[in-house]
Amino acid sequence: MKNNDEQIINEAVNWWVEKIDNPNSFDNGDNSKEGQMANMLAMLLAVKTKNKIEKEQIEIFRDSLTEKIENSMNLYDECTLYTDYEPMWELQEAAQLAQIDDSVFPWKTKMKISKDKIEVSEGYGKPYETIYKANDKTKTMKR
Repeated sequence: MKNNDEQIINEAVNWWVEKIDNPNSFDNGDNSKEGQMANMLAMLLAVKTKNKIEKEQIEIFRDSLTEKIENSMNLYDECTLYTDYEPMWELQEAAQLAQIDDSVFPWKTKMKISKDKIEVSEGYGKPYETIYKANDKTKTMKR
C-alpha cells in the first residue's frame, strides 16, 4: 500500500475513534421539541456508554476498521462508511468485534474515502465537507 493511502486510512480511522471517544453528533433532522429531546437522551446514553470502553477495545476497533478500509481501497480505490442510528457494514463489524456499543456512534453520518481526500456528511441532510486532503501540508484534519 502506498504511503499516501496509509495516511488517508489512518486519518479516517482516527476520525471515527475521536467520534467514539467524544460522542456529540446526534442530528436526526427533527428540530421539534421531541427531536431535541431524543438527541439529548442519545448524547447522555453515549457519554455513559463511552466511559465503559477500554483502550484495548479501541485498539481492536482501530485495527479492524483499518483492515476493512484497506480492503475496500485495494478493491475499489474508495470506501464509504455510514451510520444511520447505528453503525453500518464495516463500522458495525469493527464495533462488534471490539464489543463497542452502537450508542457511541454519530447518527446519520457518511464518510467518503478516496485516494486523495476524505469527505464527511455529519448529521441528517448535512452537506459533505472535505476534512482531509492528501499532500495538503497547510491543513490539518478537521474533527
